[in-house]
Formats: sequence, C-alpha cells, structure tokens
Amino acid sequence: MELASNGSLDGYLKKNPDLRPEVYNEMILQAAWGLEYCHEKNIIHRDMAARNCLYGDRQVKISDFGLSRPGPSYRMDSSRKVPLRWLAVETLLQYEYSFKSDVWSFGIVAWEIYMKGIEPYPGMTVAEVNDQVKRGYRMEFPPNTNPEVAKMIMAKCWAEDPVSRYTMTEAVGFLRDFFGIKRHVPAPNKTRAILQSSRRKGRMPAKTPKSPGFKAKK
Repeated sequence: MELASNGSLDGYLKKNPDLRPEVYNEMILQAAWGLEYCHEKNIIHRDMAARNCLYGDRQVKISDFGLSRPGPSYRMDSSRKVPLRWLAVETLLQYEYSFKSDVWSFGIVAWEIYMKGIEPYPGMTVAEVNDQVKRGYRMEFPPNTNPEVAKMIMAKCWAEDPVSRYTMTEAVGFLRDFFGIKRHVPAPNKTRAILQSSRRKGRMPAKTPKSPGFKAKK
C-alpha cells in the first residue's frame, strides 16, 4: 500500500495545531476529491473519517475500505456496530447507507480538519449523539471558519433529507471555486492505488454488497 509520511490525518492535525488556514482548506478539498473518485467508481466508503485518511507530502489520501460496499445504496444489519459519530441521520434511523450518507460523513471530516483533529461531538456520549442528531442537532464550526464554507456544509452536507444534500461532485465544485485551488497532483490516482491494494489484500469486497467485514467502533 502507498505510504504517507505523516500517518493518519487526525494524528497529524493533533500534532500540528497551528497550520496556515490554506493548508486546512487544501486538506478538505483533497478529501473531497478522493471521495468523489470513490463515488465515480460506484463505491460507498461508509467509514469516512479523519482517522481513515492518510496525510503526506501535503496530500490527503483516503484509506481503510473495510466497510466499503458497492453503491448506490446499502442496508446494514441493525445488529452491527459502526462508528456512530460520523453517521448520517438516515443511517441512525433506518440503517441506510448511500453516496449521500458519505457526503454527510465528509462534512464531519471537514469539521474535524477545522477543529484540528478532535473527536466529533465533543463532550457528548455516543448515546447522546445518536439522540441529538436524530432531533436535528448539528455541530458548530470554529469562529475562524469561513462562514460560507460552514454554511455550505451545514446546509448541503448535513441536510436531514439526503435529496437536499450535494453530491460529492457538487461539493468539490463549490470548494474548488471558493478556495481557488486547482488540482496540481492527480489525487484520484492515489486513491486508486489504495483501492487496488485493499482489494488485493481482501480488505474490501470487489463485487458483492453482502460480503462480511464490519468493524465495531465507537
């Protein structure tokens, strides 16, 4: 598997809390590019989180495809345990995953990046997160976040109705134009290498959505 010199993204953020604002913006857009590529290949990641992204040479690379399934939708066995803090409201309510639930999780990743790697919903138990998200609670972004970016994530990534959320291509378009960042490095190729490596090592199913491999996480 491709190496990343700085390890996990959340670990790098915690160790380097004083990065320039443009670096955080780059990270968010690179994560968006990687998830957009997964969706183009009909893959629902299902475990999008900063801990499952790698960072090196100023590039975010999506990893850990153990929960990934072919799209466009997937219904989870309700007895399975998954990382609840990153789940969309429809997943909490109906155990449904889709490309749009990945978009929700991407919004959580963006929050993690701007919050320098801390765990989502700080101060709340898993049970409290489950209850409050269903009731409409959404996390606030730090004051130094550009209000237009925060507004986009709140309205277009964390919308209760999946139909009202952006696709990853729409999210990429907004962030690319807003930040004025061009894709200098073919980030999807890096994601492709990780996807291929994960399949070779049996970490994600190549075809069937019924393959085992759930992970129990908080």
